[in-house]
Amino acid sequence: KRPGSPPGGRGSHIARAPFEITLWITLHARLWRGTVVPMFVRRFVAALGLALLLVGSAGASALAEESPLDVLHDWDAARQAAYQAGDASKLADLYVTGSSAAAQDVALLEAYRERGLRVISLRQQFFSVEVLAVSTVSIQLRTVERFAGGLAFGEGGCQRIPSGFPEKRAVTMTYDGTRWRVDSVSR
Repeated sequence: KRPGSPPGGRGSHIARAPFEITLWITLHARLWRGTVVPMFVRRFVAALGLALLLVGSAGASALAEESPLDVLHDWDAARQAAYQAGDASKLADLYVTGSSAAAQDVALLEAYRERGLRVISLRQQFFSVEVLAVSTVSIQLRTVERFAGGLAFGEGGCQRIPSGFPEKRAVTMTYDGTRWRVDSVSR
């Protein structure tokens, strides 16, 4: 897989085009060194190449070498870290603003905190993950998953968080230019 390729390999020509243009400009700028091409033209071409590289790699860098399943697992690890920190704003930031899934997840974290419990581990078990659609800015998945339990710590010591039953879910994740966020979760 080439650097800048989106998950699943679709649309890779879009993600790597700025890199190829930058490479062409950089090579030609070097070839022009010592020729009669005016200095300002060489500097402009070199600056244009750098600008294209920075703009082109900004969106593609997060997608390079990442499959949709990797994105999901990374997101799930960030969710667990937010629960462990007891940080509702960090948890809400994992979701697209206004997501009903965010409101439910934050309410659950707040319920643990109100009972004097700090979540120290969460386990999500995925039985299957089907990629329905993927682009450089969106991933749609159908999962069969269950909450596989966890641990919370409070005044009474360590308490087990019971596991749940497998459920089918449709998950849409959106890339906002800096990170993947969950847009929606439906059953």
